[in-house]
Order: sequence, then C-alpha cells, then structure tokens
Amino acid sequence: MKTFLKIAFLVLIDFVIIWAWIKLLKPDPSIGILIIILVPFVFILNLIIAAILFFFKNQNSKFFLLNSIIASLVMFCLFPQEISNRLNDQYDIWEFTLGDTTFQITIEENSLDHLFSATYKVKQQGMTNTLVDGIYENRDDTLFLIGESLEMYILENKLYNFQNRDKVIPLIEIEY
Repeated sequence: MKTFLKIAFLVLIDFVIIWAWIKLLKPDPSIGILIIILVPFVFILNLIIAAILFFFKNQNSKFFLLNSIIASLVMFCLFPQEISNRLNDQYDIWEFTLGDTTFQITIEENSLDHLFSATYKVKQQGMTNTLVDGIYENRDDTLFLIGESLEMYILENKLYNFQNRDKVIPLIEIEY
C-alpha cells in the first residue's frame, strides 16, 4: 500500500507540474513537433533524479525509474490535448452539406481583423476549394459574414442568405 501511495503521489506531482508547464508554454500546432523533445526530456530528467537518489542509496530511486515512463506518458497525452484545446479556442467551425458538396465556415476568434473563410468540397473531387474569404461582425446573437461576393449571417447555428437563397441551412458545429 505504501508503494502504491508513493507512485500515486509522484503521478499527481507529474500531472500538476507538466500541466502547469504546458499551460505556461501555450502550445499551438506550429510547435507540435516539440513533443519529440519534451517526452525524452521528461524521461531523462526522471532517470537523472533516480540516478542521484540511487547514488545516495535512497530507497525511492526505483520509484523514479518507474516514474520516468509514467511522466513521459503524461507529457505525451497532455501536450497534444492542449494544442487541440487552443485550436478550439481560436476557431469556430461550422459545416453543412448541400447535395454532394460539403461546405465549411471557419472564423478566427482571436483575430484582430475578424477574418472568416468559407470552403467547399465536392465528394467526387476530394479536394477543398475556397468559396470566399472575408470579415465577420458579431452583433448581439448574430454573426454577419461579409465577403467580396456574398453577405450571409449565422443565428442559432443556422445559416441565412447563403448564395442569396431564402433557404435557412442548419449548421453542425465542429470541434477538433
């Protein structure tokens, strides 16, 4: 039981330290490759602690050997999750399908320019094409999307005035 409590305590400390470090780092997809450095760093750091404890004949050195694997797994799981969380905070994405074409509307939440992009993908073609880029304006509960060739708005997850149609299109909100 005492062994289990020591391991649980180390895991809890790992989780808190790694979580705080990742939050402080504020990773985005552009630094996602950093995981190939951070996971070995955490692993080696725990091995160094285990070696120092072993050198001083401390009984806890074996726990840090095990902890080197656990901490690496914690880092491996938390780092990509935080990237995903930050992406969800930065973008709002909606999707809808008309016939064999899937449309996607993406707005950049933290953009100073209030940018949005509408893309489409025809099932037979398989590639995504840009329909329109523009700016958005948030008024009350309504999100107005203004592009070069169209003006539409989103209210309660429904798209109005898409391609100057009177039809209201239900939207599906997408999360990473």
